Amino acid sequence: MGCDYFQGYFFSKPQLLSGTTISTTQLSKIKLLSVLAQREALTPEKLREIIKSDVSLSYKLLQFINSASFSFLRKIDSIKDVINYLGVQNVIKWCMILLLTHLNTTAVGREVIKLSVQRGYFLEHLYPYVSVPVSLDNFFLLGMFSKLDVILNLPMEDILKEIKIDPKVFEALTKGNELSIFLKLLESYERADWDSVNKISKEINVSDEVIAKCYLESIEITSKFPI
Repeated sequence: MGCDYFQGYFFSKPQLLSGTTISTTQLSKIKLLSVLAQREALTPEKLREIIKSDVSLSYKLLQFINSASFSFLRKIDSIKDVINYLGVQNVIKWCMILLLTHLNTTAVGREVIKLSVQRGYFLEHLYPYVSVPVSLDNFFLLGMFSKLDVILNLPMEDILKEIKIDPKVFEALTKGNELSIFLKLLESYERADWDSVNKISKEINVSDEVIAKCYLESIEITSKFPI
């Protein structure tokens, strides 16, 4: 049609369906997400047990670690080695991303999940430049969980009842609080609403150049994941 790019609101709102419920498979993945969200309480041994309890997660994690995204001299064939080589926090983050891919396997679902992961990394890269009342990990979760209602076509509050997350993140995703401005920044950037982006950048005291850099970095790192 002569267009190189397009943008719109297709992925912005969930299509809430009356009577829709979370499937057993989705619920099991959400429960795993809930456990992984308690990062500080997870030891390497506990993390290994959690990953091994889900065969599909174990398989996808090993497949990802042995992909072209990494350049290990030998094949990594155990979860224990994955954790030893890459560290607990990195493995937790990647497991959460891989679990998200199970929540909606449709073509649209995959695009929304990719956007969710990109949002998480955008906020993670923005973190050093802002002052927020949550940890870096929880700021990442704010972005990554911001589309759960779209992914599952359910109200956000109903989904988050199944996941134990920082109260500030829960409030931002449901009722709104001081963190909500960063969700608005994400939406404004995705819609190419530059007036809004410029206004928000002044409010959070971060230059447009830094925001653009963080956004591009988030795109680059998200492209490496098998979503």
